[in-house]
Amino acid sequence: MVEVVRDKKPKWVLTGVIVFVSMALLVVIIAVVAISVSRGQFGDNYKEEEIVDPSQDSYVSTGSSSTEADDGDESNGEIKGTIDYRSLVGETLQIRTTINGVLNNGICALTIVGPNKQEYKSTVKAIKNTDATSTCNGFDVDMARLEKEEELRAGKWTITINLTDGDRTGQMTSEMTL
Repeated sequence: MVEVVRDKKPKWVLTGVIVFVSMALLVVIIAVVAISVSRGQFGDNYKEEEIVDPSQDSYVSTGSSSTEADDGDESNGEIKGTIDYRSLVGETLQIRTTINGVLNNGICALTIVGPNKQEYKSTVKAIKNTDATSTCNGFDVDMARLEKEEELRAGKWTITINLTDGDRTGQMTSEMTL
């Protein structure tokens, strides 16, 4: 009598292959979502950037070096907040904020003025941060694009963020030396 022997692979090999393929697929999906979110492809947050020609005498004077918006009565509709973080990471100036209160349709308009009156402008939406605060959707300024020569970058830079939400307004200012 002839006995037929089938080549049986252990079940653990098949299970291992399925687990490996599933994990690899999960990693790819997470990476695609993370890249899409960082590029702003999900949601309606937007960024507009403008580099102003320094030959146009358009220096913006803030009159303040505080990182906190002016103190005022909340009933007057003034938006208050702070510039919590401003740091040069490589060639990128990163600016992060906290806004007191939730802004429904808030806009953050950034203006940076350099020591040689270089000016940079960018606008982003304000987004809800917690139940009681909002934040500007982050500013990442490519300083190499703004000022190609590092020696012209050196000096005091003034950071101003104008906040609007309907008829409410506010302003946050800060200075930093590069």
